[in-house]
Amino acid sequence: MTWLLALFLSTAFAGASDFYVEGPAVDARREATDMSRAATDLGYQSRVVRRFAQGEGWRFVLVVEGFEEQSAATEAATAVATSVGRPLVVFGQSGGQATRIEEVTPTVDAPAADASEHGAFDGDLGDVLTRAVVAHGGTAHPVRVAESLLFRFRRTLPSGLVALHTVARSAGNLYVQVDIEAGQGQSSRAWIIGDEAWLSVGEGAAESQDVVWSREQLEQFLPERVLALPLGFGQAVEERREFQDMYADGQARSGRTRCLVLKYDGDQVSAPLALYLEEGTLLTRRVVSGTDAREYDDYRDVATGAKAPFHLTVSREGGAVDEIEVLDLDLDPRMEQAWFTSPE
Repeated sequence: MTWLLALFLSTAFAGASDFYVEGPAVDARREATDMSRAATDLGYQSRVVRRFAQGEGWRFVLVVEGFEEQSAATEAATAVATSVGRPLVVFGQSGGQATRIEEVTPTVDAPAADASEHGAFDGDLGDVLTRAVVAHGGTAHPVRVAESLLFRFRRTLPSGLVALHTVARSAGNLYVQVDIEAGQGQSSRAWIIGDEAWLSVGEGAAESQDVVWSREQLEQFLPERVLALPLGFGQAVEERREFQDMYADGQARSGRTRCLVLKYDGDQVSAPLALYLEEGTLLTRRVVSGTDAREYDDYRDVATGAKAPFHLTVSREGGAVDEIEVLDLDLDPRMEQAWFTSPE
């Protein structure tokens, strides 16, 4: 690619503002998307553009835009470069011409005097994972093994659908109520009591359902399924092959939280996996698997020595596809009698 063509492409894809930032051209869209996601997490406007390079084919480039001042663009470039561990370039544009201003490299923080005391990676990955298991709630998280629990959460989708979920479990019996608060959809209630199951949609009467099929569907609403890894961290470390083959990949940020990054490169069976553990607490802040990412925030105590995130955002290829706000996660709840009474 000639310098003139490169300049034209840079200008063509830049926004209307005076300054913007570009990442390195990479072969895989996923890699550029990961960088774009990191920039978005930091609060910047970012996207991925595709460009053709003679002799190299199509490449993918991160663009961070929306800066009226050079200092703001440089500050953003420094933050994003540090987060993704790659150099970025600041450009200025005037009169339809783009000018390369400076290259910004990642900032490396000086190590703490006693990093291990604060939970930072100390060279023993096994020790980090062991301490992370304890931080989340032990090998068997109390939520997973609780016979009785009440789980209420609000789910928001890009379509505008907002649904309030009430999930109750008692000695193997399940009750799930979904109330549509906004958007298109029908509220519903479902019961599993013993070896029987029922479903009521809208204001309709409860109708008998296949109990095996119903259990498979309703268990998807349990907290260990909705919140996933933070409630199953101990089990994952013991059973999932990816955790046995992980390696430390430095430090990065999830949002504004500085994290240790653990990675598994993937194989023919399993997708690549990146795990972001918050420095100090070692709580899961971000999980990236393939093009999907799950961001966890607002950790709270749910039992002695056990925590759970009360906010989760799920994104795919850089765009949010699901948001979960936990309203209640009680392991010693007061249950309504109707939840575990046959509706017939």
